[in-house]
Amino acid sequence: GQPTSPGRTPRRRRYDAPILKFLRHARFATTSQIARRFFTYAGKEPTSARRILRRLQGDGLIRGHRLDPSSGRRSQVVWELTPEGSGLQGKRSKAADRWEGTTDTRRRLFLQLTEIQIQRNAEGWRRIGAASKYEILWRWALAEWGRSATPGAPMLAARLRKDTPRADRKMQGWVLQHAATGEVRVVVAIRPGLAISRQLERLNLPKPLPQLRLELLCAEQSLMGKATSILHTWARRRLQLSPENVSIAQVEFFWQVPRPDHRARSHRNRYAKEGVGYNPLRQHL
Repeated sequence: GQPTSPGRTPRRRRYDAPILKFLRHARFATTSQIARRFFTYAGKEPTSARRILRRLQGDGLIRGHRLDPSSGRRSQVVWELTPEGSGLQGKRSKAADRWEGTTDTRRRLFLQLTEIQIQRNAEGWRRIGAASKYEILWRWALAEWGRSATPGAPMLAARLRKDTPRADRKMQGWVLQHAATGEVRVVVAIRPGLAISRQLERLNLPKPLPQLRLELLCAEQSLMGKATSILHTWARRRLQLSPENVSIAQVEFFWQVPRPDHRARSHRNRYAKEGVGYNPLRQHL
């Protein structure tokens, strides 16, 4: 290639810090996920992704693992920070957080959570910080009651006002909000061996809610049908919400998403669509 002028950083290195920061927060991500997040979803060719990842690996900052070792070279490669890479991000690497110290179920759950971040960020969704997620959900619900034509809506809104946000009122799980519409979703993790109803109770939602909009975090296809049924039953019994007032969203399973087409000459910039305005080089959630 062309020689670099003295004092000028090669263009490709502008991705180093954002990718390392992303892995710090995501913990695990496949080559495909990184290529889509930083390149194809931004309307750029993904050919640089593998080269950058190999260079970061050669620098000892990240390491790769085959998701399915029995498939050999056909397997997807999953990346994580090394202790050196974690140190650069101001984070100490714990054995329990590493690929080798994590069960296969948790590995896939983390990768599915990464998939949620990647796809929902491109659609305009943002993760709400822990300190404000209860208040954000409470304010959204209050606004929805104000727009509702349901008989008794003013009385229900008055009840919700009494359940005001407090410093000691903590919510479990993630809360997503759409940057343009203000819509709020609560992320519910569905894991083998852990009662779904118990997870729902731990969410500690404000009440009463006019609607419940959920984002499922599940990496087991066999659990999906049962989980949906339990979610609707729980919402009806605990929140007095009928099925039409409960919406359940889910992104594709990470292993089913087509890998970026390296042969395509152009890619649509999903971040620019409908004014999403997301910059993966500056934002990591």
